[in-house]
Amino acid sequence: MQDCILAYTGEGQHYWPLVERSIELAKSRAARLIFYDADAASRLGANPLPTVWSGEGLKEQFGNRLDPEQLEKAGREELRDRVRHAREQGVDAWGWLPSKRGAHEFAEYADEQEATLLVVPSDLDQSGLAGWLKGQPSTDEIASETEQPVIVVDLKPRVPSG
Repeated sequence: MQDCILAYTGEGQHYWPLVERSIELAKSRAARLIFYDADAASRLGANPLPTVWSGEGLKEQFGNRLDPEQLEKAGREELRDRVRHAREQGVDAWGWLPSKRGAHEFAEYADEQEATLLVVPSDLDQSGLAGWLKGQPSTDEIASETEQPVIVVDLKPRVPSG
């Protein structure tokens, strides 16, 4: 069975260190990589993908992980580009657009995908009230919801010494 890495990302360039670290890990383990775009989930309850109430045939176009074409259809170009970037480096990469935020949902999706490693950003523990209002989990909450190992990636740009 192929290893699977689930990487907790969001929109914006500041997630780039996590994207690159996840790609490195996937390459070294010959693992599938799924970018979990937590920013797709809305506290207002809007589902980022078609539901049973959507037009006929739309729900069937999307599985439980999304390729670049499906991400484009869903209007998620930034995530599509991340998946393409990983695939260009030889990684079996996919994206996912969760409908809810939270540690439980992240862990549940990790179990569904049989993830063997979770990669999360360091800023989950530093988002304070704004993160709480958006329903953003902490790394401790994620770790308590899952048995998979969790790697925390520092998102701060490194300044070269010297």
